[in-house]
Amino acid sequence: MKALRRKAIHATLKREKARQDILLMKKQLRTLSDSKINEVLQILPSKQQLVFKTAFMAANAKSKLGRRYDQEWLMTCLLLQISSSKAYSLISDMQLLPLPTKARLRQIISGIPCKYGYNQVALRCIEEHLNYKSHLRRCGVLLVDEIKLKQAVAFNKASYKMDGFVDYGDEQATGMDQLADHGLVLMYVPLFEDWVQSIATFAAKGAAPGNVLSEIVISAVIQLHKHGASVLVIISDGAGNNRFM
Repeated sequence: MKALRRKAIHATLKREKARQDILLMKKQLRTLSDSKINEVLQILPSKQQLVFKTAFMAANAKSKLGRRYDQEWLMTCLLLQISSSKAYSLISDMQLLPLPTKARLRQIISGIPCKYGYNQVALRCIEEHLNYKSHLRRCGVLLVDEIKLKQAVAFNKASYKMDGFVDYGDEQATGMDQLADHGLVLMYVPLFEDWVQSIATFAAKGAAPGNVLSEIVISAVIQLHKHGASVLVIISDGAGNNRFM
């Protein structure tokens, strides 16, 4: 019994010492300036720096509610949630990373306008990213592809309109009363960057006509040039309707 009591006392002392060490480290972190933290983290890759900075912000927060997150961290969390919802839940439950709640992510997504035509949010993000890049870094490829869709009509609670009909955004106003069965997607892929971004989506009845397709592609190139991107090549699947271009 005496040996067990000594072990229990020893374990309690070690636990109390560990708690005091944690409190001391938290106090030291609070006294560190942002410049000092950035200087220490320079040896790490950019994504790991982002993780540590977010963890420091979470540690300094007075409450778990109402935390503020960096925009880049929120985008990283969105990508993680899209890639694997189970992994996101596991990491959040185990508190391995300071992740925002899924409700917060849904709130962010709901604030992004979702409609056919050009995605102005994506175009502005491309412009901000390429703002200080060299001309070589601005060069990219425009991908054009069509996919077959199932015909269906649904009420959009955000726009209070019925979805499922032909919609070319602001490019064309014909055939809007027909049910759409094809989707046309335009994506920008920079040649010297490791990311890809869709910039426009359209709903069509059958494959998009050649004249409409050519107008959309020309408009997309102009939109990208306005936002700092330089399109060198246009790639499509070579279907019959695309030969008009």
